[in-house]
Amino acid sequence: MLPPCTRVEDTVLDLIQVAPTFDDAYAWICRAIGRRRMTADRIRQAMDARKKMRWRRELTLALADAGEGALSLLEYRYVHRVERPHGLPTARRQARIRQRTGNSYLDNLYEEYGVCSELDGTAAHPADEQWRDKRRDNANAVRGIVTLRFGLADLGDRRCETAAAVAAVLRLRGWPGTAHPCSHPGCCVTKPTGGAPRGWGLGARRAGG
Repeated sequence: MLPPCTRVEDTVLDLIQVAPTFDDAYAWICRAIGRRRMTADRIRQAMDARKKMRWRRELTLALADAGEGALSLLEYRYVHRVERPHGLPTARRQARIRQRTGNSYLDNLYEEYGVCSELDGTAAHPADEQWRDKRRDNANAVRGIVTLRFGLADLGDRRCETAAAVAAVLRLRGWPGTAHPCSHPGCCVTKPTGGAPRGWGLGARRAGG
């Protein structure tokens, strides 16, 4: 006799229930939605039908982010540690850009200002992946898009420096808003002084041509 089958959304929630950390729980959401086997709405509906659910509030927010295209832990951390806490505008997640060699997907595109924030999950990439990223950055520059790249450390202890860099480049490209400090101790984000933070501005200008 075959064991009973469960719906994909219920299986995802079961895996979340036994996940050791919230990061692991979010990874299950990313796998399910990223492989197009499930939608955020279906997982949310299944969660609403359960009386008890770990991290219910956090998962509700996370499902909204996943539904908008934040389909990796790095993208989730960028939204919740860099973008929102510092009052940055909302980027378009996994924005599709048509290039001569085919479609390219940008992690976080501030389309109105021509700024892209790309997230790299590992410190070192194989040579072919490095050149693929460089070619994509060059293609973005031709379109007038400034590309900033951040790694895992930039979304951890250096999250505020990352936010300051993104905010400065956005302002150079016409963003009228103002970033603000977050609740992280020693946050370095301050009111703009008209230029990019030290160590970031020149590189950002070069990337944009």
